[in-house]
Amino acid sequence: MFPQPSARVFKKPRLDDEVRFLRSWIEKPLAMGAVMPSGKLLARTMASYVDLNSDAPVIELGPGTGPITTALVERGVDPRRLVLVEYSPNFCALLRERFPKATVVQGDAYSLRETLGEILREPASAVVSGLRS
Repeated sequence: MFPQPSARVFKKPRLDDEVRFLRSWIEKPLAMGAVMPSGKLLARTMASYVDLNSDAPVIELGPGTGPITTALVERGVDPRRLVLVEYSPNFCALLRERFPKATVVQGDAYSLRETLGEILREPASAVVSGLRS
């Protein structure tokens, strides 16, 4: 008998993420936390610090197109643990498509109490972010 194909837990990023990210930055430069998405090495390094043995939420601030989110899922973080706080409605829609099991919240990373007040029921095990100030 053939093994069952594993259920996809997220959709891989497209090649045009850099263009999408740059276009968003050009349209609203003051609303973007970075000019380009985080690179794979940085994303993997950040993901390596997240505890895989915890069931507590992992909050990502400003996931954009999802390179760090992808690294977290590829490392083994259950997508249902992910709480993705993104300011851009366009990126929120993209993240919901790519990570359907994650909780995507359109909100401001600088106002987390208001943004996550009704969503988090327990302390997070990690907060990751590629935002630059």
